[in-house]
Amino acid sequence: MKKYTAKRVSDNKVLSEWKSDFADHTHYEENWGKPEHQRELTPRLRNEDGTITEATYETVASEFVIEEIDITAEVTQQKVNQDALQYLAETDCFALRLVETGKPMPIGILELRAAARLKIVK
Repeated sequence: MKKYTAKRVSDNKVLSEWKSDFADHTHYEENWGKPEHQRELTPRLRNEDGTITEATYETVASEFVIEEIDITAEVTQQKVNQDALQYLAETDCFALRLVETGKPMPIGILELRAAARLKIVK
């Protein structure tokens, strides 16, 4: 998964951010994020005699750039954290039972809770 940030070149102000897991983002590279681009000065015209006058262009600096950051690992860790926290919440009753009544927690649950806590990365 990647995170894209559109920024204005003049002041580095973030204008837009979005996340996407599409595999092919070449259209962003073709249309955005280049340091310069061509601007049409005069259009391509068909003259009265049937000849074509080609368009003229100038090269200008881009006003916006797109930054691309791979956030696959971050998104994966968020899912691992969410699953581990959910398991801990679902088994909190065993920890409360131990505190309130002194009845021991089943060893399997105790070990899985310890493993879940180790998986969580903040």
